[in-house]
Amino acid sequence: MLSQIRQSGFPTAAPFLFFVLTLPLLGQGERILGTNELRHLDLALSEMNIARADLGFDKDHAEPRLVLPRVRALLEAPLLLPPYGDRVMAFVQRDAIPALMRDALELKDVSLVVNKKVTSGLAREGFDPKLNESVSRLLSQLASVNTSIETAFSTLTRTEREYVAAAAISGIWDEDLTEGFRAAMSAAGIGASTLKRLDKEKNAVDPEPAADGGLDLVEKVDLALLVSAGLRAEEIVSDFVTSLAAVEEWPTAVLIIETGLGLVVIGTEGNDRYHDAALLVVDPAGDDDYEQDVGAANGLQGRMISVVVDLAGSDRYRSDSLLGAGAALQGVSVVVDCAGDDDYRAAWCGQGAALQGVAVLRDLAGNDTYQAHALAQGAAIVGAAWLEDVAGSDRYDVGFYGQGCSGVWGAGVLVDRAGSDVYLAGGRFEDRGRHDGRMLSLSQGFSIGNRPFSGGGVAALVDLAGNDTYKADIFGQGVSYYYAIGLLLDRAGNDHYAMHHYGQGTGIHLSVGLLADSGGNDTYSGYILSQGSAHDFSVGMLLDRGGDDTYTADHHSQGRALNNGFGLLMDSRGNDAYFGRQSEQCQGVGNNAGTREYGSLGILCDLDGSDRYSSGATDGARWLRPLYGIVYDFSEAQP
Repeated sequence: MLSQIRQSGFPTAAPFLFFVLTLPLLGQGERILGTNELRHLDLALSEMNIARADLGFDKDHAEPRLVLPRVRALLEAPLLLPPYGDRVMAFVQRDAIPALMRDALELKDVSLVVNKKVTSGLAREGFDPKLNESVSRLLSQLASVNTSIETAFSTLTRTEREYVAAAAISGIWDEDLTEGFRAAMSAAGIGASTLKRLDKEKNAVDPEPAADGGLDLVEKVDLALLVSAGLRAEEIVSDFVTSLAAVEEWPTAVLIIETGLGLVVIGTEGNDRYHDAALLVVDPAGDDDYEQDVGAANGLQGRMISVVVDLAGSDRYRSDSLLGAGAALQGVSVVVDCAGDDDYRAAWCGQGAALQGVAVLRDLAGNDTYQAHALAQGAAIVGAAWLEDVAGSDRYDVGFYGQGCSGVWGAGVLVDRAGSDVYLAGGRFEDRGRHDGRMLSLSQGFSIGNRPFSGGGVAALVDLAGNDTYKADIFGQGVSYYYAIGLLLDRAGNDHYAMHHYGQGTGIHLSVGLLADSGGNDTYSGYILSQGSAHDFSVGMLLDRGGDDTYTADHHSQGRALNNGFGLLMDSRGNDAYFGRQSEQCQGVGNNAGTREYGSLGILCDLDGSDRYSSGATDGARWLRPLYGIVYDFSEAQP
């Protein structure tokens, strides 16, 4: 199956390199790395007697499975990473997130499997004809989506489907299969024999057989068909939402209707409570409660599709189940909330979370709150997921693995279009073996592969407006790990970024990470391997287009590269300050790579204003740093 998908949907590196260079013309505003920035980068490189071509030193040394060709292309040509950020931004600004999902996974659209047994109309007496027409059309269109999802998994047995789901879930939480976690997995449809198998594999001396066996099953999933079905479902639901404007009368009591695809639940204009899983829940108004499995798709339990449409009111979404509203396990979930200050809370995962599926949560208005344990808020493994918040000042809180996050063969995106927002990630999962008292975040534009067996995917957090706050701990804010792409793109506002280790535009272990901020007076706070850094055959960039900015770190930060990496921090405008407690380990520094054949390349470029450096650099500096690095400062006031 993987070979078929590659033939139909995965381009070679050469066409990708051409296409990624042309797409920024479709976007709006300045490019992340414009002609002026490239000109000065050339001058900085010339000070070290090297050129752009030298940035393509070999960083692709492993042979994992399921690696997106785009990842290898960016390792080979690092300066294509900012244009790829432009590409992602162009999709978002054109309101084309579904197209972004397919593009991120490098998949072509494929035809759905036709369902010849089309679901008939509801034909309920006393039912508003317009509502009956809209719901009937929705059911008819979703029939082929349902059949296509089933077909995408048709080459796997029931036991194999349980196992591939359970392996991904346990890999996310990395729990010792506690009783509470076992109960949640069991309730989601994972049997005792599968849990016993996981126990045995967790204690195995050699993890490779289990990893290879799991990847064999992943390759049997028809990802192109699965994603096409999910994106088609999102399109169908969008049209359905538009059609509801013509409905004049709604029920005075909640209606529950059985159909061939599942339950259809029609709410009232009052305050309603929904607690049973359904194919469709549509509610016209009121402050409503959505509980447990409502809005969650679970193919293991025969619920391939779950749709929630709420037209008005300040609503509450609550779940103690493994899958909360906006989560899909081997299925498709679409949740659309049109108005109100809403509160989303999931004990485990949800809010745009896909495990071998497609999941969408779109909130169109209001000051909203999102809270979840993990795998949430635009997170995907083997599939596509996004959370889009169109308006309001919102608060996002996830323990780990969220806010634009992806794993193997996944595309996970969080888009916030307006308002001053707060993004919090951490506090749930201890960072064992590195920092006592610190927590893994794995969020805010973070993608990860399964080292050394498989590559990761594409993850992006895109914020278009407002004065925003980003807080993470370990792994966050435009970072990736092992053959993956992590992006954090902030379009405007005075923003604050804070994290501890691995973040703010950092690539880790044969990977690429980018943080791009287009304007405003920003502050960046990190400790180690942050602010345009790279470690172990990786690429990391922090690119700030404007404003008076402040950067603080302890060491291995601010245009820093280790072990054959390329790290770049470039600030285009404003009066800026760069503080590193261990200044000899910050600000345009490479290293000799130990026993490896060549060093690393670290660059700090500041192209405007009156600036301060703790390392001793000054305005107008062309200061060569160790093996190999430079602080390059340009100001119109300097000769």
